[in-house]
Amino acid sequence: MEQINRELTTAADARQKGNEGMARVCARRAAGLAAREFLSHLGMDARHLNALDALRILSQTEHIPAPLREAASTFTIRVTPDHHLPVQVDLLEEAENLIRKLSQFLEGKN
Repeated sequence: MEQINRELTTAADARQKGNEGMARVCARRAAGLAAREFLSHLGMDARHLNALDALRILSQTEHIPAPLREAASTFTIRVTPDHHLPVQVDLLEEAENLIRKLSQFLEGKN
């Protein structure tokens, strides 16, 4: 969780400095770390996965609730050639929401 919080803090700092691209990268990494941890709790060997792969797998894992899958898929959207997201979404806010939802889901499973 410490690494996830560090990425979220770096994302917020980058946004405050006007570096939205770096904010998106850090938010995606935070969400990916949470996804990897979540997949590990489900019994998958996710240690070798990068953030994007963990988010892709999470978005395609059918036995978890659709809102979690949909939230994870938000982070797999590619930026346009001019480095903008093709949809209107705040990835930092989405990362915080996904991390909270994954934690709540795991708490409900214990």
